[in-house]
Amino acid sequence: MNLSPRIGFLLVAAACTGQVAPVDQAPPDDTNTEDEPNVLPIDTSFFVPEDTAPNNPPDLQPSDWITLRHVGTWQLSGNPFSDLAGTLVLREYLNQIDTSDTAMPPEYVCDVTYALTGTAVDVHTCSSCDFVFAVEHYVSTGNPGACREPDAPQNGAVWQLGYNSKEQKIYHNYFGTDVWLPWYDTLTAPPNLDFEWNFTLATEVEDTADMN
Repeated sequence: MNLSPRIGFLLVAAACTGQVAPVDQAPPDDTNTEDEPNVLPIDTSFFVPEDTAPNNPPDLQPSDWITLRHVGTWQLSGNPFSDLAGTLVLREYLNQIDTSDTAMPPEYVCDVTYALTGTAVDVHTCSSCDFVFAVEHYVSTGNPGACREPDAPQNGAVWQLGYNSKEQKIYHNYFGTDVWLPWYDTLTAPPNLDFEWNFTLATEVEDTADMN
């Protein structure tokens, strides 16, 4: 039987007190005078749906899915690197994973382009980063508020982002908490650093016909 560490500590502390209950002590009298439990009646005033196929596996295939894609580049300058310029494109689209199909272009529900500028951060808490920049995001086109992703940068947002050459990733100081999360996969090495991130998840699309 597994016990939580706190419960285990309390049991050990009780065993170490040296107090032993007398073996000839009679158990306390049962003060419960009620012989029968008080059973509440079942409320049948509301409808309870019945599972008509309890032995069938659930249908986990979503009717719609949404793909989140970030693509960007950094151009670094200085020796050591002190300045950053670049772009970031954030797109979300429905029910199409292969966006290379030009005959059937994706239906974007979010399409935002940012211009990036940054300066090197000398004092930071990312021990595994080769270098860290404070990167400011300027919205060039689009509306981040239309994106379903809660972490889409808002216009003017400044993020601490660091580069890890061993893992070939860009890390994010998650909203200044000093918790560094892997954020982007890098495709090229500095000074021209290309990166991306992709994720697909199930979603529910509102039926506009029901809203008319």
